[in-house]
Amino acid sequence: MNKRMVSLITQTAFVAAFALCYLGVARADGAPSPNIVQNPGFESWAVITDLGNPPIKTDAGSMPVSWDPDAEAPDPKVSSGTYSCGVFKDTIVKHGGNASVRIESGRTVDIGGIIQQMDLEPNTKYQVTAWYKGDNIVVDGDAGVFIWAVYGPKDDYWNHMTFWAKKPDVHDGTFDWTLFKDTFDTNATAGTVRLTLQLRKATGKLWFDDIEVRKIGPVTPVKSF
Repeated sequence: MNKRMVSLITQTAFVAAFALCYLGVARADGAPSPNIVQNPGFESWAVITDLGNPPIKTDAGSMPVSWDPDAEAPDPKVSSGTYSCGVFKDTIVKHGGNASVRIESGRTVDIGGIIQQMDLEPNTKYQVTAWYKGDNIVVDGDAGVFIWAVYGPKDDYWNHMTFWAKKPDVHDGTFDWTLFKDTFDTNATAGTVRLTLQLRKATGKLWFDDIEVRKIGPVTPVKSF
C-alpha cells in the first residue's frame, strides 16, 4: 500500500469520525442513541381507569401502554356542550408495525391527545421524530396538530417547567403520513420531560405512529463577544 493510499484512508477515517462527533446522533461505537420513548409504535394497549378530567373517549377505557390521556375542555361559561375528543387504537391505518393511535375531535374548542413522561439529561440536545397523518382536520385559529416537550427538574417539575411547542408545517386538512423532525435543548436542571401529541382546537382525525426521542449530544455553548 503506497503512502498516498494510506493518507487517503487516514483522511477518510478522520472525516467520518469528525462527522460522527459533530452530529452526535450515534454513540461512540457507531450505534444509534437509544429511543427513550416507551411503546413508540402503539403496539401495546391496556384498560385504565383514569381517563382525565373531562374523561377522554376510548374503546372501553383502552389506552396505549406508557401513555396517559391529555384532555382539555373550555370553561362551560365560555362554551357549552359535551367534551368530544377520543383516543383509539387503529390497526387499519398505520405507518409501521401493527397499529397506530388515532385522535378524534368533534368540536373546535376541545383539546385531546396523549402524554408520556420520561427521564432525560440536563444540558443535552434531543431529537424528536414522529409520523402523523390527518383526515379533514379543521382548525379554529392558530391550532391543529401540535407536539409538545415540556421538561423540568424531577424534584420540582411543576414549578420549573420549560415549554417547547411545535406546530408542524402540515397541521390541518387531509394529508398522508408525514414526518415531523425537530430538536430541543434541555437546561442545567432538566431531569424529566412530558411529551404530548395533540389535536388542538380542531375537528377531524389525527394519527400518530413511530415516535422517537433520541439524545443527539451536549448542548453547544453560546459564545459571547
